[in-house]
Amino acid sequence: MKKNFSNTNPKIALKDIETLEIKLGFNLPQSYKDFLLISNGGVPQENTFDVYSVSENKLLYSFVIREFLGIGVKEDIYKAFQYYKNELPNHYLPFAFDPFRNIMCLSVQTEEIYFWDCASRVANGQKFDPGALKIYYVCENFDDFLELLYSKKYI
Repeated sequence: MKKNFSNTNPKIALKDIETLEIKLGFNLPQSYKDFLLISNGGVPQENTFDVYSVSENKLLYSFVIREFLGIGVKEDIYKAFQYYKNELPNHYLPFAFDPFRNIMCLSVQTEEIYFWDCASRVANGQKFDPGALKIYYVCENFDDFLELLYSKKYI
């Protein structure tokens, strides 16, 4: 699905994605590669998504995407991966930040999308505790995630 962006990063080539995959040590899902080739990250106009509790059948949170990460830009995918790799499960790839630097992650094993609420841990200066990770399942894959994005009107 094509989403509108108010700002995209400079275009990249398939070779740039292949180089990233070599550095990461795993392949990216095709839908995510397609996204990178079109926009290379950036700021989406439709930037809000909801996280539901399946077991409780209720809305848990609504979040806002500040920016999708790109390749070879200030908010770089590989730099984020390197920075957080000791805190996230090794098959999670950060791909977007919210305004508080919480992270959207892609599981390269399952292609599922997760939201990692990490800002409170950083803000409170707590030591990292892998048993206390606040990671929420969002949806089955990257295309589904793009479909979930919507514009929220604030009063």
